[in-house]
Amino acid sequence: MMKNIITIAITVMMLLTVIPVDAYAESEVTDSTQNTILYGDADGDGTVTIIDVTCIQRHLADIYPPISEENMKAAVVSGDDELSIIDATLIQRWLADIISRFPAEEQAQQPTEVEDLVMKMTINHTPVTVEWEENEAVAALCEEVKENPLMISMSMYGGFEQVGSLGMSLPQSDTRITTEAGDIVLYSGDQMVVFYGSNTWAYTRLGHITDKTQAELTQLLSNGNVTITLTY
Repeated sequence: MMKNIITIAITVMMLLTVIPVDAYAESEVTDSTQNTILYGDADGDGTVTIIDVTCIQRHLADIYPPISEENMKAAVVSGDDELSIIDATLIQRWLADIISRFPAEEQAQQPTEVEDLVMKMTINHTPVTVEWEENEAVAALCEEVKENPLMISMSMYGGFEQVGSLGMSLPQSDTRITTEAGDIVLYSGDQMVVFYGSNTWAYTRLGHITDKTQAELTQLLSNGNVTITLTY
């Protein structure tokens, strides 16, 4: 009797010792694979088979059960925003060894655009979003700003613009244009002009502020001289 009690006690102790280890191991596997996407695995069973093609076809035909939200990203192998018959076709092609990778996999491995590699602009302490031109003047300005942030003391002029010296000359490609609020241009090769109104003159386009309305730009630029800062 005593021997049986001891045996039971030892068994219970072993179980109590093993359970936390197994739970921890399972947690480790879950954590390590949580962010891994098996593209094509529409049913979430850990493999890519013709069943996944069927799951997509049934989902598109509104036949229950639908593909779960957590499996949807794996199902959209085309890399598009929405599931379509193209995804089913791509999985079939992959299963037939016609393709070796899904477009979504290639997109996932492409280097993402780093925001810090885009030239940023602030007016006083207000950041603005600028769509910069692709020309020699902007390229030269970017190279300067990569080395050191550039602060430009601007002055109001004409009731429609702020203008300031860049402290350097940039390549010019002047054309006669009529500006609008938000336009950023190069004047005389060494001066930046930011408009909150309109003017017609020969300028080199540098960019355009895209996240401010004309009223917001007027409020920002028409109440005294400002400082523009360019950074990376």
